[in-house]
Amino acid sequence: MFLLCFVLLLSQSLVSADDAYNYFDFVRQWSPNSCYKSGHQCKELPEQINYWTIHGLWPSKDASHYPADCAGSSCHLNTTTITDLLDEMHMRWPTDYKGGDTKFWSHEYCKHGTCCTDILPEIHSYFNAALQLNHQLDVDTALAKSGILPDLNKPYSFAQLDSAMKSSFGVDQATYWCRFIKEMMVPPDS
Repeated sequence: MFLLCFVLLLSQSLVSADDAYNYFDFVRQWSPNSCYKSGHQCKELPEQINYWTIHGLWPSKDASHYPADCAGSSCHLNTTTITDLLDEMHMRWPTDYKGGDTKFWSHEYCKHGTCCTDILPEIHSYFNAALQLNHQLDVDTALAKSGILPDLNKPYSFAQLDSAMKSSFGVDQATYWCRFIKEMMVPPDS
């Protein structure tokens, strides 16, 4: 099996004041390929998005447990607090979800950002932290150095991805969540 699309998690260790999480997952994706979810209605993304984009910044307890929706149904994203970040967010954190970028950012903040207010107390600090991590952890360059480029038709193995992450960031094994895995047919030996 070869990975065709992936969401990459790079973790930053720290402990929350109430022990609700131990680290942050910084999640990256290749947006055009995140739309393979069954029944998911996607919008067209601009062709110039040929790079790995931000999916989110998630406080996490472990690989399968994380605090979520800490503000409850009253959560609302007020974009007037992040106007200085919006241009970069539209470029680096676009979404293919119908409803647009702001609706997706609201989902990410309300689900994840409201659960780390002890460290990132404001809407601005949450989104700014994700954008800063995006600059510090240059996944695009790390993968490109290993010949891994976003492509709907070119699969990469987990070993190739792990090698690129180790080479650039010293990560022995990154975590991947896949929505679409393509099996490569290998002709029998003749």
